[in-house]
Amino acid sequence: MILLRRATLIRNSISRATIHHTSARRQDKVMASVLFMGIGGDDPSLQLTPNVSSQELNAAIDKGSQSLTDAGYKVTLFLPPMMDGIAALEKELQLNKHDLVLVGAGIRLLPNHTPYFEGIINTVLKYNPGQRFAFNASLESTLESVQRVLPL
Repeated sequence: MILLRRATLIRNSISRATIHHTSARRQDKVMASVLFMGIGGDDPSLQLTPNVSSQELNAAIDKGSQSLTDAGYKVTLFLPPMMDGIAALEKELQLNKHDLVLVGAGIRLLPNHTPYFEGIINTVLKYNPGQRFAFNASLESTLESVQRVLPL
């Protein structure tokens, strides 16, 4: 199987750049698509713990995304800056439909991210009523959390 990786830069109307990364395994059948929404290690709004660098966080996010791809999911890794995240998410949802939205633990577990988390859920439901969600407890549990909700 050939692993295809494509990263493109999408400009949003706020003139901030959002990294939009998709990866998929080429197959004859239609693949289940996952929008993996998280906070990248380079986001200025993110407060990292002292023992985790932004490079380590980004590497762990890539590893979680790769585990989904290896399992047969079509993955869109979506890490907009939090300050522009809801506007970028609206554009993504207008352009693409996903079988599942995975919201990363970094968004949900920190109390100061609660308004952002609520905004994500409400925005997704506005554009896709009935959307299925998954929530990982850590980057290591990404595949397990998706398989619970959207088994292949």
